[in-house]
Amino acid sequence: MEMEIRLNPNVRSTLNADGAVLLNLKTGVIFKMNPLGAQIWNLIEQRLPLEQILIRLASKYNVPRTQIEEDAGKFLCQLKEKGLIHND
Repeated sequence: MEMEIRLNPNVRSTLNADGAVLLNLKTGVIFKMNPLGAQIWNLIEQRLPLEQILIRLASKYNVPRTQIEEDAGKFLCQLKEKGLIHND
């Protein structure tokens, strides 16, 4: 599971106390996320592979790996569907 997640170069992000807001400059899509989503976005911006993102989240939140995979997977699918990320 050494999948690299790439940011869409047309996306800009703004962090705030409630999480973050993403804007795709090309399509006008706006995507709001909670603080956990913002943390995942930050890890993607650091160019960490998916495996490392999952390890960090499982460690920080002390939840079963399967739960992290499921929750993060749903979130990443939303980002991909909105054209905010690509994966290899």
